[in-house]
Amino acid sequence: MALLNVEQERRLNHVEDKVEEVSETIENIKRGSVPAGWSGYSVLKIKSGMTPPKCKTLVQAYGVPTDTITMLTPDGQPRPMAIVLDAEFMAAFRQMMSEAEPRGTRWYHPKMGLFQAIGWGEK
Repeated sequence: MALLNVEQERRLNHVEDKVEEVSETIENIKRGSVPAGWSGYSVLKIKSGMTPPKCKTLVQAYGVPTDTITMLTPDGQPRPMAIVLDAEFMAAFRQMMSEAEPRGTRWYHPKMGLFQAIGWGEK
């Protein structure tokens, strides 16, 4: 009987651990947690001064790693959100800007076309 109690206690602890893990995942989704070192395109827009479509072009042109997480909308509906590895995006951005040529208030790069990087000169 004592062995059965020990086995039942072990199983119960395992189930409690799984419940805690699932609860933590649900809370992360509710909060819209973006893993450390990753950013959404709206944040990259602020960091680079480029529009989100141009940020996506940079990600594709330079092979920056991306992933998708699930976010909850204000009305509680889950929706996917694209995220990008921050450090690699900024490294690709700096490399691209070193290769880009200024054209008035805009820049030109063969992989990016004509674009703006607002605040680039101040960074």
